[in-house]
Formats: sequence, structure tokens, C-alpha cells
Amino acid sequence: MPKSKRVLFYVALLLIAVFFWNTGVFYPIRMLAVFFHELWHLSVALLTGAEVREFVLVPQEGGHVKTVGGNLLLTALAGYLGSLISGVLILIVSDRTALDRWVAGFLGLLIVFVGFAFGDTLFTVLFCLAVGSSLLAMALFLPAEINDLVLRFLGLSVMLYAPYDVVMDVFLSNAYLGDAGLLAEEVGGSPRTWGLLWLLVSVIAIAGVMAYLFRKPLPGEEEEANTEIGQP
Repeated sequence: MPKSKRVLFYVALLLIAVFFWNTGVFYPIRMLAVFFHELWHLSVALLTGAEVREFVLVPQEGGHVKTVGGNLLLTALAGYLGSLISGVLILIVSDRTALDRWVAGFLGLLIVFVGFAFGDTLFTVLFCLAVGSSLLAMALFLPAEINDLVLRFLGLSVMLYAPYDVVMDVFLSNAYLGDAGLLAEEVGGSPRTWGLLWLLVSVIAIAGVMAYLFRKPLPGEEEEANTEIGQP
């Protein structure tokens, strides 16, 4: 895909995401971003030796992870940064490799497993089952091109949800009730200071990822271009 077409492709995906952002059609994707946020809290808590008491998603695009022990600082930091990293990884891997079926299948299995292993509410389990089984079905039965398109859109959307989530939680809500408030109490500073830091990291990461995707040719493109130039 030539650079100009790739730019237009991602601009089109971005416009679709913005247009449908607050609609019911986009709701599962927003909830998936919330899932990744809470999954990173869960993962870091477990890796630092915490006991997980609750893993909950709520229909109002929220959730929480309750833990005992572990590293509270790293666990609190992991949510917004983790959801950003999840989106970046899904987008780059789907754009740069041909592993789309494997990625979709892995994500599907992971989501189903987390829902059944840690979910503490019916909504949490049902959401994980629905989304995870959909990704598994996509990996098993749909063409690689469809997997690639869906994963790119999911990666882009989850990546964009990170700064949106920060703005909604820190600047348009009571920041002391979330991760920023917890860090302000445990480490210092104000919730908005932590929010600005997350927002800055998110914007820089998104800009860097998109610049990388626009600038670097896909595998095989450079060789094809050289071959065309060398043709008589």
C-alpha cells in the first residue's frame, strides 16, 4: 500500500471512530478499552505479589480491581499506560505482520480466560465471553484480510481511548475517586498533575506510532518499488 493510500486509510479509520464514538455500535470497543485498562491493573498486581479480591467491569464504561498487597504504585500506574500499550501493540502487529489470525485468536482466548478466572459479576463474565468468542470466531472463520482490518481498527480505537479516558476520569469527573487520586495520596502531587502526565505520554505515543506507520514501508513494499523503478 503506497504511503499516500496508507495515510488515507488510517484517516478514514479515525473518522469512522470519531463519528461512531458515542454510539451503541462503538460501545463494545469502548468497553474493550476499559477491559485492557483493568487487565493491566490485574496483571501488575499479580506480578508484584498482590492477592486479587475483585475484577469488575460495569456497563457504564468503568470497572475496578481490588487487591491486597503488591506494589500499589505500579498497579495504579498500569491502567492508563497499559491500555495505551495494548492499543499500540495491536495496531503495530496487525499493520507490520501477517499474524492477524493468531493475534485475534490469542486476544479472544485471553479475554475469555480472564472473564471466567477473575470476573466477579455477571456482566463482566458475559462481556468477556461475548467479545472473546467473537474474536475467536473471527480468527477461525473469517479471511485474514478481515482480521487485519478489524485488528487495525481495534488497535487504533483502544489507543485513542487512553487520552479520552484520562480526560473523562481526571478532568471531567472527581479525580480523587480514580487512579490519579490514589497516586496523589500515595506519592504526592495533584490528580490533575498525574492526568496531565498521562495525557502527555499518550499524545506523544500516538503521534510517534502514527508517524512510524506512515513513514516506514510495509514488508515487501520497498522491494516492489525498487523493482518498478528498475523496469525498462
